[in-house]
Amino acid sequence: MTTRIEKPGFRSLMVGALVSVPVVLTLTLSFGANSEVADFFSSRQYNQAQNSLSESEDNISIDELLFWRAHLSSSPDEALMFLNRGLDDGHIPVESRFSLVLDAASIEMAQGNFRQALGSLLPLLEEHSDSAPGEAFLLASIGLRALGELQRAREMLASVHPEDPSFQLARHYLGEISLELGDAVLALRYFDSAAAVITTEPPTRMLAGRWQALRIKGQDVEADNLQRNLEQTAPGSLALLEIRYHLRSEQEELAARLASKTLESPAADEQPEANDGRYSLQLGAFSDRSLALDFLRRYSEHQAQLRIDEVQDQRGQFLYKVRYGHFVSRAQALSQARKLGNQLGIEVFVTDLTD
Repeated sequence: MTTRIEKPGFRSLMVGALVSVPVVLTLTLSFGANSEVADFFSSRQYNQAQNSLSESEDNISIDELLFWRAHLSSSPDEALMFLNRGLDDGHIPVESRFSLVLDAASIEMAQGNFRQALGSLLPLLEEHSDSAPGEAFLLASIGLRALGELQRAREMLASVHPEDPSFQLARHYLGEISLELGDAVLALRYFDSAAAVITTEPPTRMLAGRWQALRIKGQDVEADNLQRNLEQTAPGSLALLEIRYHLRSEQEELAARLASKTLESPAADEQPEANDGRYSLQLGAFSDRSLALDFLRRYSEHQAQLRIDEVQDQRGQFLYKVRYGHFVSRAQALSQARKLGNQLGIEVFVTDLTD
């Protein structure tokens, strides 16, 4: 018999803290046909579960005993001790080893010990990649992402099979990573493939990433429609909360920059533009100012607001960078870069003016 456990504890806490779309991962472990401990645990009667475990510990396997001791412990360190003791036993079945290592890795990640968590999880995944549960790849990807190893995280997520219950979430995380890498087109493909998976609940929590990708691509109308639909059908959804957070952050950053500019240049004729922000679009960079001026004159006919920023590099040499605009958010800048690049027929980059 396979029992699936959901307890608001180490693993759900860890995932909620590390990813923008929180999810409670469930734990799978094989138990006896009539596990009284499992029944008490599932109904949240933890004291009764502890008493039942004490009475039956001589009649259950070591992996099940350590599993329950860890889950009934109120101390993360004590739970880790029980879980690691089980992992040190080379006779425990692979399925049980995955259950133990997932719990141990979750506790480590909740404490910020990502390398320690991956140190036990990755070797088991490499050894049993064909039979590993999808949630093991998900957890490994979260740890790798936290360490900035995005490519390895993508490889982990791509290893989740379509028939696995974690496949939809894996596609969503792949979309999020694509957004981090600035590829909105690929991100939308992943979000669409996640939404196409048939589930028992609508994937509204995954729509915030799609909203971001649409804005980056310049499809503002579709993004606005998505937001309005969420406000009507799922006003308390995590996706809508995340969208509002992004919008609020943009407004706060813009207000802060406007206030800063006002203090620096209080004269009425020196007020900052409404679109002042930390990001700008860069069309070219030249070591010779005359070349930068030639470039600017060539394209100013199509875009009159181009400017030349004089920047000194680490070697003390001056560079003359042809740029356009100021944007509060990277999403806004990427959207405008795509439009300007198409208009002028050249490649346009987003640059962070605070770097």
